[in-house]
Amino acid sequence: MNADSAYRIYSPNRPAFRVGLLINAYLDDRFDLRVTPSVSLLSREITYDYPNSASKTELRESTWIDLPVLLKYKSERRNNSRMYLLAGGTFSIESNVRKKEAIGASRLSMGTMDFAIEYGIGFDQFFEFFKFAPELRFSHGLINLYQPTTNSAGIGINRLTTHSFTLYLNFE
Repeated sequence: MNADSAYRIYSPNRPAFRVGLLINAYLDDRFDLRVTPSVSLLSREITYDYPNSASKTELRESTWIDLPVLLKYKSERRNNSRMYLLAGGTFSIESNVRKKEAIGASRLSMGTMDFAIEYGIGFDQFFEFFKFAPELRFSHGLINLYQPTTNSAGIGINRLTTHSFTLYLNFE
């Protein structure tokens, strides 16, 4: 194994912040079509572990614009609550990209557009003047975000995809 090759590359879990809108189209008693555009402010940390030397960490701060389109399947309402399931897809684009910035020998090159499948579960709680709907969503990226370059940061990487779970707190 070469001293300049990382033996482990990983990205620790990190919290992020997302704010957005909720557009809901009623289809029938059981189904709704939802579009929930949002802006995500996040930082991704990539850690490279090298043999016989210290680890190196790269921090990538980014702003993503997400456009999820979801189908919502609702249970029957019981008193002031009901459960629901969500499934659909999300198109995302990174908005603060510096194309002219030199990648250098130590920067990982990644794509700026992603498409992911999303699914989740939620709970509608109806109050007198609003509805509170927490939901847990899982997302799995389908596009390989890794862009091969000649620098050493990408040695050993063939594929780079996004995977996340998100807790949404919706007030309708």
